[in-house]
Amino acid sequence: MANPPSAAERAEDASKARRRAWLRTGSIVLVVVAIGGAALSIDFAPNLRHIDIGVVSGSPEGHYHAQVEAFRVRAEHDGGRVRNLATAGSGENLRRLAEPGEECEVDFGLVQDGSHFDPDVPVEVVARMPRGESLFFFGRDAEAIHDFRDLRGLTIGVGPEGSGTAQLVGDLFALPGFASLDVTLQNGSVAEQIASAARGELDLAAAVLYEDSRLAMETVRRRGLHIASFDSIAAVASQLVGAHAHTIEAGHYDAVRGLPATDVHLLAVDTLILSSACARRSEINAILSVLSHELPGFVEQNRNAIEPHGLEMNSVATEYFDNHGPQIVDEYLPRVVDVIPLSNFMTFVMAISVLFNVMSILNRFRLWRLDTRRVKIERELRELFGGGITRGEIDLLDPHETLTTHADRERFDQLVLRLRELVEVCRKQAVSFLVPMGQEMVYRYQEDLMIDTLADMRRFRARLPPVDDARDA
Repeated sequence: MANPPSAAERAEDASKARRRAWLRTGSIVLVVVAIGGAALSIDFAPNLRHIDIGVVSGSPEGHYHAQVEAFRVRAEHDGGRVRNLATAGSGENLRRLAEPGEECEVDFGLVQDGSHFDPDVPVEVVARMPRGESLFFFGRDAEAIHDFRDLRGLTIGVGPEGSGTAQLVGDLFALPGFASLDVTLQNGSVAEQIASAARGELDLAAAVLYEDSRLAMETVRRRGLHIASFDSIAAVASQLVGAHAHTIEAGHYDAVRGLPATDVHLLAVDTLILSSACARRSEINAILSVLSHELPGFVEQNRNAIEPHGLEMNSVATEYFDNHGPQIVDEYLPRVVDVIPLSNFMTFVMAISVLFNVMSILNRFRLWRLDTRRVKIERELRELFGGGITRGEIDLLDPHETLTTHADRERFDQLVLRLRELVEVCRKQAVSFLVPMGQEMVYRYQEDLMIDTLADMRRFRARLPPVDDARDA
C-alpha cells in the first residue's frame, strides 16, 4: 500500500493551492479592471464629445458657411469641436478634401453636385442635403430675360475662378449652341460682382445660392436686383450632370411688392457632404445623426437618392441610412469603433462567444471523464469484495474473511492509489480557467465523494491482519 503523504508534502500541496488561488484571484481582478475601463469609455448618454473635425464650407456670407456654422454650434453644445473653414466654394473644397494635410485638417466639405469629380481622388459621399441650391442670374434688367437666347452679348460675373458657380456656368455655356451667344464671363468675388451688377457695371452676376439665403434675399429686397428666368430650363438641366429644374414662385421674396413679379425658372443643383480620407467612422455617424435630428425626412431622402456621378457612397453612411440610424455600438462606443472596425468588432464578439462555448464544452467533458473514472474505481472495488456492497458497508466487512491473498491486497492498494491520484486531478481541474465562475462546487462534490471513499478504504486497510502464507498458497 502506498505511504500516506508526509507533512512536508501536505505543506507543499497547500502552498501550491494557495498560489493557484492567488493567481486566479489576480486574473479575476484584472478582468474586472478591464471591464471597468471599457465601461468608463461608454457614452451612456450619446453626445458629440468624441469629434474634433474640420469642415470646408464656403464664403462667410454664403449658405454653405451658414450651414456648417449651425452644425458647429450644435456640436459645441454637445461637447464636440467643429472648425468651420471658409473657402472660395466647391472647387476649393474639393481640392482641400483631396489633400487634407498631414495633420488631417479637413475631414468633411460641402460641394455642389455636378462638380468635376476625379475618380482617383479619395473622397466619398456622406449625404445629400434635402434642399439644393439654385443658379441665380441677378441684374438690374434681368426681368426682361425669359430664356437663354436673351443672354446674347451680355457680360456676366461668374464668381471666383475655380468656384462651384464658375464651374456650373462654364458647363452651361459649353453646351451645344451656347457659344453663339457671344457672352463674356468674368471672375471675381460674388459679393463684389453683385454690387457691380447693382451699379450697372455688369449685366448679370451669377451665384449658386440657397433660395432663402441671406445674400439672395438682400440682393432682391434691398438692392432691387431682378432674377433672370429661363423657359427652357428643364431641357438644359437634362444635359448637365447633377442638375435639375427649379421654380421660385412669384412674390416669394416680397408678396406685397411682387418680388419676383412672375415665377422664375432656374437651374438647380443638390448640395453634397463629402468626406476626406481622414474622416473616422464615429465622426461620420455624428454628422448624420445631427442632420437627421434637425432635418425631417433626411434619412428617407438619402436612402432613395441616386448615387452622384463620379463618386462612391461612403460605406458607413450607407449602413447608417439602411439601418435608419447608427448601430448600437456606434452610438455607445464611438471611440472603440474608430480603433476596431465594426466588422472586426463583431467578429471579436463572436469569437469570444465561441470561445466561452468551447470552454464550457471542455469543462463538461472533463467533468464527465472525472465522474466516469470515479465510478469505474468504485465498480472495481465492489467486484474485489465479491458483491454489490456500498461504500458505507466497507467498515462492516470482516477483515479476516476479506482480501486474504497478496494479489487481492495489491489490487486493493492499486485502487487506493488510483483514487488518490484522481482526487489530485479533481483539485487541479477545479481551479482551471475552463471552469466557469461558480461551477467549482461541482468539482468539490466529486472530490468529497472520492475523499469519503478513500477514508473508508484506508480504515479498512488498517484493520487487515497479516496474510496467512499457507492460506495464500
